[in-house]
Amino acid sequence: MLKHYLNILKQKSVKRLAVNSIWLTADNALRIFAGFFVGVWVARFLGPDNFGQWSYALSYVSIFAVLIGSSLNNVVVRELVKFPKKRNKILGSSFVLKFSGAIIAFLLSVFSIYLFSHQANSIKLMVLIVASGTIFQSFEVINYWFESRVESNYAVIARSIAFIVSNLLKIFFVLSHYSIVWFAVASAAEIFICAIAYLSVYKASKRKILGWRFDKKVTKKIFLAGLPLIIAGILATVYSTADKILVGSFINDAALGNYSVGTMLTNSWSFIATAITISVYPSIIYTKLNSVHLYERRMKKLYSLMVIMAIFMSLPISVFSHQIIYFLYGPKYDSAAIVLSIYVWTAVPAFLDIAGQKWLFAENLQKYLPIKTLIGSTVSIVLNLIFIPKYGVVGAAFVALLSISIATYFSNAFFKETRPLFRAQTLAIIKPRILG
Repeated sequence: MLKHYLNILKQKSVKRLAVNSIWLTADNALRIFAGFFVGVWVARFLGPDNFGQWSYALSYVSIFAVLIGSSLNNVVVRELVKFPKKRNKILGSSFVLKFSGAIIAFLLSVFSIYLFSHQANSIKLMVLIVASGTIFQSFEVINYWFESRVESNYAVIARSIAFIVSNLLKIFFVLSHYSIVWFAVASAAEIFICAIAYLSVYKASKRKILGWRFDKKVTKKIFLAGLPLIIAGILATVYSTADKILVGSFINDAALGNYSVGTMLTNSWSFIATAITISVYPSIIYTKLNSVHLYERRMKKLYSLMVIMAIFMSLPISVFSHQIIYFLYGPKYDSAAIVLSIYVWTAVPAFLDIAGQKWLFAENLQKYLPIKTLIGSTVSIVLNLIFIPKYGVVGAAFVALLSISIATYFSNAFFKETRPLFRAQTLAIIKPRILG
């Protein structure tokens, strides 16, 4: 990853990289803010029961959608940067890989929900609709091409068009009092429209999709290189969705609706930490090449900044969780307040991990990411099976806080190579320092 990034730095100007980062940050900001407010509106309209059903359907499909191979991103981009003349073979082979995974994901999600699940028919229908839409994620390979050329503005425009249309559809469905199934249609429509937009901007860049070619050797190379990332992606998806699936299965749809609302606000703030780390990462990499001591100091300051940001965000939200939930979602979601007051503290280990992953990539220790995720997934599933039946959504919130902390922070103490990261993060928690 580091070599790939440095190759890009050599080929593209710093100004172009900065502009590219601005486009990506703007894309995240649009999705976070617009998506959050539309999500609040939809949640208020649907109510806890229907919102819980919709959340269950989305979470269920996401477990299988990881087979589409979105985690192949870094591998495909690396190959496109190294071998630009093989563009058509790389894109064609990647498309076949993703399309094959999409078909498998569609069949597994649909057949499993219809044959083995006792969920309501509305949930099964929504799973069918959303899973159908994920097939069009195969065209995401076009985004990889633009990433390899540090021209993410084209991909951002395509994604933004799809996102805006999807959210306008949701607003229309709310105003017209449509049934819950139509919101699944809006989710699937976003993926379909995004695929069409990707094809349009790719054509506008004077490239032809008909020029793509499937190559067995290239396909095998990409698959084998990306297999650890796919496995890590599967674990990460299980890790991030297991609590929602189990809440919906063990309790009821209303409980899942409250739990989803309680976790939504925290998840929406992670883009801030991501944007900051993206901005400072090039400087940190250059520093590492010239001064190890200065590099370590800057990383420690970055960890401290992450801790301070997370605490400043979490403390007021935790204290005023009841007022926030009542103002945004109304009294129907009263159970979401206690979930929010607990879950919001996951921002501390999550923000630390966003910075910590940059250190792992800089030190070429990314092999520990799937191991750390496996640890967190195991803790999450085992403890949720114990705590959710006894303590409901409150138990799920505490398990989420514990499992995320173990996966992102405490697990760094388990391995000799990652213990320097654990010590630096611990120091940032105990004595955060960004000046001096």
